[in-house]
Amino acid sequence: MKIAIGCVNHQNTMIGDKILSTLNRLNWPCPAAVIIRHSERPHISSAIGTNDVSLTAHGITASVRLGQELAKRCKTIRLFHSPVLRCAQTANHIHEGAVQAGAASLVMGHRNSLGGSYMTDSARALPLADQLGNKFVRTWFDGGIDTSIIKPLQIALAEHINYLVAELQSAKSNECLDVHITHDWNVMLFREGIFDVRYDQAGWPDFLEGIVLHQTGDRRVFSYHDMSQEK
Repeated sequence: MKIAIGCVNHQNTMIGDKILSTLNRLNWPCPAAVIIRHSERPHISSAIGTNDVSLTAHGITASVRLGQELAKRCKTIRLFHSPVLRCAQTANHIHEGAVQAGAASLVMGHRNSLGGSYMTDSARALPLADQLGNKFVRTWFDGGIDTSIIKPLQIALAEHINYLVAELQSAKSNECLDVHITHDWNVMLFREGIFDVRYDQAGWPDFLEGIVLHQTGDRRVFSYHDMSQEK
């Protein structure tokens, strides 16, 4: 089942509510992995030189709140993030909130898989992203960019799934929730590659929005909003 997705309505929805709603619909499965976009940052107009852009004050508050909410249902939370500052900040503030609420929270550090690991030549990919603007991801996902610059959607998605599964299998507790903080493009890989949710129709992923992976044996179920898909 698929739903129509629009832009976030800040009057009715707080940052992070959508991933909490998905987890609640699934009855908070454990062990599970969540891959989400980082929290709110200021607007950026270029793909180049933005690694040091920090979260806004609202983004920090939302991250702490998400950590507090996760801690109400999860005994152990492990946090992974991309090498980019705003993702590290998101992880640290989720950790802060989780600890405040009494959870065992661990910041596991950065993982290259949560950054731009799909770019085979970032020196060409990032200027091309600036040149194409919002059409860059559509061109990429439709196979219109040379693979010497960026990996095809399904290959990049498979690498991301393998990464999530490997980390989840390394957890020592069956009551662990892994939270992977990444970027909008990475979330869109899952949305389109698994659920056929196109950003040019559904809009850009919100901050702290993402996908849940629940694995039982060899069965992997991905969930996004009210959709679930075995893959």
